[in-house]
Amino acid sequence: MEKLYQSQNGVDYNQLDLLLALEDWREADKETTRVMCLAVGREKEGCLEVVDINNFPCKDLHTINQLWLHYSNGKLGFSVQKEIYESLGGTREYNPKIWRKFCDQVGWRVKGRWINYVEERWINYDELTFNLSIPSGHLPLDCVFIIPNSAMFRDLFFRTKTCNL
Repeated sequence: MEKLYQSQNGVDYNQLDLLLALEDWREADKETTRVMCLAVGREKEGCLEVVDINNFPCKDLHTINQLWLHYSNGKLGFSVQKEIYESLGGTREYNPKIWRKFCDQVGWRVKGRWINYVEERWINYDELTFNLSIPSGHLPLDCVFIIPNSAMFRDLFFRTKTCNL
């Protein structure tokens, strides 16, 4: 039986649901990026921009967040990340101390090394562990390129708040 998910633009979330149900966290993380790009018409580019985050459809954000929350027993999802960030005093304005604390807490920075895709001095995405022993809020993370002062995630947290997640 096909499950129906809320999507403003008709995005099919069945594959994300399946990957999360199988606890294939790495592939689910990548699938999250794919469906987020589909939701804003950037599937060709394969990445999001700040304008996409700030206008991301609330129905789709809710669906993605609920899937992550459901299959991780409330440990993973954008709303979890937002709550952690705000609990540390984080706002939409960049504060390097708060951003470092947040990244340390969710495991995006380990022993001073940031998660990154290319730079050797940083933790490579492929080196990460993808199981539920990871810190709360660790995933999803592939959807926005992680940099130490990532405006993308701060904007995503703000969008999460705007969408009442």
